[in-house]
Amino acid sequence: AETSGVRGPAQVSPQIVQAYQRHLNQYRKRDGQPLSIGAQLVSLAALKAWFKWMVRERDLPANPAGWIR
Repeated sequence: AETSGVRGPAQVSPQIVQAYQRHLNQYRKRDGQPLSIGAQLVSLAALKAWFKWMVRERDLPANPAGWIR
């Protein structure tokens, strides 16, 4: 997100979340192996839950990761 100029949660868009999803998919561990699908899903679920909490607390108007299933 920092490389996209994001300075806070309110600046995160669904496109930035999609870019993060692509990053997780392309990321390689030290041994060259990709992250497992499970590890990717855990990271995305945590992000979605955090944004959901921020919406519930009225810190954000909408969840930019709400499209993740």
